[in-house]
Amino acid sequence: MSSAWLLPEHFADVLPSQARCIEELRRELLDMARTYGCELVVPPLVEHLDSLL
Repeated sequence: MSSAWLLPEHFADVLPSQARCIEELRRELLDMARTYGCELVVPPLVEHLDSLL
């Protein structure tokens, strides 16, 4: 029996110092992509199963 408090496989908590580094890198990459004319899109977090089959 698995604990309800465990995260699903391939998910992990990111603590503040590492989260800050990740966010700074993400920001730099997004800013660089923007200089090349790339646009930001936000895909949906969930999909209907039928659309994936």
